[in-house]
Amino acid sequence: MTFVGFFFSGYYVYAGAQGEHNEEARVISPILDAGEYCLRFYYFLYGQDIHKFRVNTRVGSRDTVLDTLEGNQGGSWHTYSKDITMNTKFQVSPFKQGNFCY
Repeated sequence: MTFVGFFFSGYYVYAGAQGEHNEEARVISPILDAGEYCLRFYYFLYGQDIHKFRVNTRVGSRDTVLDTLEGNQGGSWHTYSKDITMNTKFQVSPFKQGNFCY
């Protein structure tokens, strides 16, 4: 199994949309070879304007939703972890809608 992580010690992505509604932001991984992976990253979904956070796999231009989180998850960091098996080259794409950071 291969570990795939986007947010290593000391780095994060802020996708705030203060004053904007229904904004979208994506982080897209490099193209990964087929195989078994452990996807792990940390997220922070806090505030009244949180809408959705999705974790997608992408093969070519087609996205498939692995998980969806909705609404305020509290004022602390959480760990997302999921084992996935892909039979073809792919990308991972955490995706957000609304006004929050991840």
